[in-house]
Amino acid sequence: MVALVRPRLPRRLHLELTNRCNSQCQTCIRTVAPEPDCDMSVADVRRIVDEIPNLEAVALQVNGEPLLYPHLAQVVRLLVDRGVIVELNTNGIALEGDRARELLDSGLQRLNVSLDAATPQTYESLRGVGALERVVANTHHFLRWRGPAPAAPRVSLWVTSTRHNLTELPRIIDIAAQVGADEVYLQRLVYFGEGRASARDSVHGRLTDAQREAIGDATRRADRHGIAFRACGGHSPEDMLTANGDSDAWRECRRPSESAVIMANGDVVPCCICTFVAPIERIRMGNVQRASLASVWNGPRYAELRAEHTLGAGPPYCKSCGVRWSM
Repeated sequence: MVALVRPRLPRRLHLELTNRCNSQCQTCIRTVAPEPDCDMSVADVRRIVDEIPNLEAVALQVNGEPLLYPHLAQVVRLLVDRGVIVELNTNGIALEGDRARELLDSGLQRLNVSLDAATPQTYESLRGVGALERVVANTHHFLRWRGPAPAAPRVSLWVTSTRHNLTELPRIIDIAAQVGADEVYLQRLVYFGEGRASARDSVHGRLTDAQREAIGDATRRADRHGIAFRACGGHSPEDMLTANGDSDAWRECRRPSESAVIMANGDVVPCCICTFVAPIERIRMGNVQRASLASVWNGPRYAELRAEHTLGAGPPYCKSCGVRWSM
């Protein structure tokens, strides 16, 4: 019998303040499987945070667009005042006016802006809206207001790599330099078989010569511009997209014992990736609107998940992580 592991409460959280969005991304599960609009209350955020005295970091975004949340700056300040490192992931469409200035004054430490293309046509085909020029302009204005690094927040342009956009990566690096971004971050596609998120859209383990050259060109341009060019998993961008033959990469995952994802309706799930590749009934660990986070974290669903990881079996939605997809 495997002993039940009851780690202390999670040190890191992903909070979905709202599940509403102003994009129709063809690589997002929310586009093909919409759900009723929902916002997390500030009171719920405060109650969750009050439960975790050892909380270190919070990422604000799961599948919704946090800039649509009316109390965003208030939540950021609440977290920052408690010594939490706060990261915001956004599509950048609403990063303007008072909302942008409120974020600058909130104490936010990191801002990640999704920019999956360098041309309007590719951007719209992937993200479902014609907003490339607006996002670039918004990010540029935000960075002008912020001033040069090391002023906070650190701003990163995030690119989800697919067969449709990878050759535009060098020009995305140039855009990052033009707007004054600190970093470009490349991540793998999490694919689930619909829209532009099918296995054939992924470039992991199947890079063409042209795509490899694009990554090399992007790396050289980033060096010239003085921009950090990083990829998920701590790898170099090319290594991250090269199959390593490790079919059990998911065994190294620490999310079940270190972090949790809380959706706008209060559902707690193990990670962001599983919301794309498994139905909620299979991944829901509990709900913080009906129970405390501690009771969910130490409840039977989490115990079962941790036991599966300890045994090396792993639930089906984990087994392709790090091999076929990964954040």
